[in-house]
Amino acid sequence: MKRLATIVILLMCILVSVQAQKNQKEVLLVDYFVSGNVNQAYAKMLRDAVIAGIQQTNRLTVVDVEMEPTLKLEEGRRQDERAMGDPVARNQVMQRLGANYALTGNITRMEGVRMQMSDGSYYYDGQIAFDLKVVNVIDGSVKVSKPFSYAGLNAKTGQTPNEAVINTTDYIKMSMQRFVNQNFKLENRIISIEKVNKKKAETVYIDCGSDLGITKGQLFDVFIEKNTAGKSGRQNIGTLKAIDVQGEELTLCRVTKGGEAIQEANLEMQELIVVSGKKAFNIWETTKEIMK
Repeated sequence: MKRLATIVILLMCILVSVQAQKNQKEVLLVDYFVSGNVNQAYAKMLRDAVIAGIQQTNRLTVVDVEMEPTLKLEEGRRQDERAMGDPVARNQVMQRLGANYALTGNITRMEGVRMQMSDGSYYYDGQIAFDLKVVNVIDGSVKVSKPFSYAGLNAKTGQTPNEAVINTTDYIKMSMQRFVNQNFKLENRIISIEKVNKKKAETVYIDCGSDLGITKGQLFDVFIEKNTAGKSGRQNIGTLKAIDVQGEELTLCRVTKGGEAIQEANLEMQELIVVSGKKAFNIWETTKEIMK
């Protein structure tokens, strides 16, 4: 009977949060990239890899400017950053499309560099460098500006320059997961303590899941609102790790830190705020990927 009551309460919490969850996914509009003297086929491949990597996280709704007629520019104007049209008018169109942020890129290098081995044979090292900038569409503020560089151990090789560049581009998709996790954090809630042991919360349910790109191994920080000397702030009281994504708006997590504090806050009916953005990587799997 107690278990049935818990399930009913859990379902009610989920239903209340569904609408808010569906509105949480922010919209990122990917604008044109400036590529200067970089091979245009390479530049397109890089931009496509950035878009694909971001989409794979399922964290954001991605809109490609190439698919929006109201934002398309003449072919000859795309390479000149100063000729991107009226920025005010473009921002207005972006806002009408529901975009929260616009992402632009500046590609400075994409080439295969010939390297010689000790036995006299040659191979090519893929070398890529570019910058990404994310701007708030509403106020024009820069959310993040980050350089990316791939060369040597941080790149892949090939028997031809083209093969080296294509192989190295695969790393870009992997980098986008970390980029999104670090810069587009989600805020959710613990909706139920699933298991308690010796006054410590061991497993909990949070109100987000596959619909927002949550995957097994994802890490979360847990906060409570704190009021000190009349000023409010947040206190980090624990850490969670996703162990079972059970639906679009539901994930079971193991408490890896702060179990006692989380249980105490729950008994005091405090709101337990969950902030995502971290990612637990399997070291062995990552090493195997790098060695390919």
